[in-house]
Amino acid sequence: MYKIILFFSGVLIGFLTCTIIASCLEYVYYTSKPSAMDVYQGKTTLEITYIDSVAIDSVVVFKNKEKLQNDY
Repeated sequence: MYKIILFFSGVLIGFLTCTIIASCLEYVYYTSKPSAMDVYQGKTTLEITYIDSVAIDSVVVFKNKEKLQNDY
């Protein structure tokens, strides 16, 4: 009986550990992408890559985050 309880407690600890790690990764993933509100509030800039006067790629990037934190 003791081995069964020990097994299920190990499974529970493993599940909780995986859940916490997944939550942290999800938080980092979603906070590192600019949202529509960030663009609207002027926290981002649009960088366009040109080759021979033709727009090849565009990327939305955050402005300097330290400066933005001091503004609010």
